[in-house]
Amino acid sequence: MNTHMLVLSIPASPDRDDDLWLQQAIEFGNALFPPAGSYALELRAKRCGQDGHFEDNPPIGRIDSLLQNAEQKDLHFGSFFTPVNCNRTEEELGLELSAINGWSDLAVYMGIILARLKVSAWGTNLPVIHHALRQMVQYMQEMELTVSISAPDSILSDIQSMFPSHENPNTTPVGYEHTIVWEESDPVDIIQPRIHPIHTLCIQINTPIHPKKLDALLQTIDASFEKPLPALILFVENSALILSS
Repeated sequence: MNTHMLVLSIPASPDRDDDLWLQQAIEFGNALFPPAGSYALELRAKRCGQDGHFEDNPPIGRIDSLLQNAEQKDLHFGSFFTPVNCNRTEEELGLELSAINGWSDLAVYMGIILARLKVSAWGTNLPVIHHALRQMVQYMQEMELTVSISAPDSILSDIQSMFPSHENPNTTPVGYEHTIVWEESDPVDIIQPRIHPIHTLCIQINTPIHPKKLDALLQTIDASFEKPLPALILFVENSALILSS
């Protein structure tokens, strides 16, 4: 596979049962990517109205238990995902920055190397927004996290202008995410992204997926990108798709 890391991202179990979630990840992941250990898991933050495993400042005991159980099952965490709401007052953006920095600390504690940020809302106070987002990303880079950003087209060029690729030669440049929505139809066309650099390619699965079709898609992706992608994210939006695979 022409990628440095393959990541499986699945929703939390309805009752936040970490053991059940890990078991679902194993069953689904092993069906698609045998053997275990050939893929990493993603930790999703429960923020800004989006579902996830943990809210801000999760108990460290629960994190340790999750890490121990994952290690026993030959699994590890490779990325974390968090939405970022920039449509806030200056004071609220300060709190948002503090919360995201806490997730960066947690990611490093868990051995995670990739931070996926989804800028879900923009605001009008651009100097304050730019400052907060820059500080957020700078802290992640200081923690040696690779940063990948996704955002609506309407604000993407503004975000790109904030992070020129040559800005700091001592850190990995900020990259961006390109999403492919899985459809049952065949074949799948890979539309070349207009943004660069691409750090993550996210396959968003909304319908049941089968290993042979996924393998064909991965081969198409391999042929479409000349350079290896830092990470390929397989995002399963609904846990029911895991059971029907």
